[in-house]
Amino acid sequence: MAEKKSRILYIKRYLEENTDEEHPATIAEIMACLSENGIPSSRQAVARDIDLLIEAGGDIVCNPGKPNVYFVGERSFELPELKLLIDAAGASRFLTAKPPR
Repeated sequence: MAEKKSRILYIKRYLEENTDEEHPATIAEIMACLSENGIPSSRQAVARDIDLLIEAGGDIVCNPGKPNVYFVGERSFELPELKLLIDAAGASRFLTAKPPR
């Protein structure tokens, strides 16, 4: 059971860190990542785990085809939003390096 939980977490992390609409991943690519981390898997198990992540509310998009490809649909912040936040924090005068008292 612990192996299944860790496999699901690795899949979730892989999809979050390595995929977007322009860079989807196949089950084979996900299985290769799992294998690199010493986690055995099968196509059916990975597909089932992705379905569980979707059922749990994960915004994982499946584009059907030969083969199916998966990616994270929406993130907390997209790259342009993060850049805007970084620029705003860097330009603000009221943020200092000293901790408040």
